[in-house]
Amino acid sequence: MEEKTVYGGLRESASFGSHRLVFTPDKISIKTTWTTLFFYSIFFIAGAGFFLGVVTAETDTRSFVIGTCLSGVFMIVGGGLIAFELLRKYPEIDLRRRIFYPKGSPADSGDMTDLTRFKGIPLAELKEMRTGSYEAHGKNSSYTVYTFDLVFRNGDEYRLISHGNYSDFKEDSEKVMKLLDPAAAGSSDLAGEGSIAKRQRFRGNGEKRNGIFAIFFGIAWTWIALGIFFSVDVPVMKAGWRAAKWQVETAVVEAAQVVPEGSEHFVAEVTFSYRFKGKDYLSKRVGVIQTNYNSVEDAKKALKKYPLKSKVQCFVDPENPENAVLERALPSSFYFIFLPITLLFVIIGVVILVNGVRDVFKNYLRRS
Repeated sequence: MEEKTVYGGLRESASFGSHRLVFTPDKISIKTTWTTLFFYSIFFIAGAGFFLGVVTAETDTRSFVIGTCLSGVFMIVGGGLIAFELLRKYPEIDLRRRIFYPKGSPADSGDMTDLTRFKGIPLAELKEMRTGSYEAHGKNSSYTVYTFDLVFRNGDEYRLISHGNYSDFKEDSEKVMKLLDPAAAGSSDLAGEGSIAKRQRFRGNGEKRNGIFAIFFGIAWTWIALGIFFSVDVPVMKAGWRAAKWQVETAVVEAAQVVPEGSEHFVAEVTFSYRFKGKDYLSKRVGVIQTNYNSVEDAKKALKKYPLKSKVQCFVDPENPENAVLERALPSSFYFIFLPITLLFVIIGVVILVNGVRDVFKNYLRRS
């Protein structure tokens, strides 16, 4: 059974890549694209990562509660959107029985010809397949939306396709017309003589305009995201990788105190002495990157691991012995929150850019 994927959907409003029509020998059905499920899952993954970071990080009770609630909201929203898409009943056309089901097809068991029970409409009642387009206006741009409607003799109208990509829309519409109305087969303008399909001239300029805007927006978005990644995340990761190779030595805690960092945060500062290759050194660095705490109590809890005059383990940079830390592992919040969010922004920018290039290229091929 061969499936043909088209980016569009049986929706009442415009569907740009969120759903696809699936053609099989027996039916035309709707499925949610993996792209849509991926973006919905971002909420759930972000919430799960945020929750893991909150649990593993050293925070006060207030921050823990707030973080847990926020992560729960993200997980509920993401999980709810995914469940809604997977459980929702989309319109379906049974080609074998020639029946249109506005709210999904019946189960395989039972009498599928019982139209009253399953709210199906015989395709024999189809009066017109109407194609059209209109200009939709956003906040800073406009784009063309192409539509394909089924009109039945009793006056009911159902929007089968609403799409912003002309090339995919044209291919999709022609395929549906040929399957529902043999008189439309072989037509080059979506409708043939004697067909019940109403002819309409389409414009593909909206696809090109959207593509050019997406290219510039994708470039700007990706550039900013990559700038953050290479200026913040990469240096931190490099520092962690270098510290993993530092030499282990014994240190003595000389002082431990809480130092204000700005007006709202505090730092647990530990002064320790150590000896490396016959020479004595002092350092105040606890970790590879500085950890800020929201309250004095949280910072004091971190200092409990380093009692005054106690002997602890430290990690010394062999190439620069003055550089030493007590903890060389990066905070879990970096791996579960900051790094994933940055990479997510990079991926979103690349997707926008690729889709823009795709639209412009398809528009060029169609016109040439």
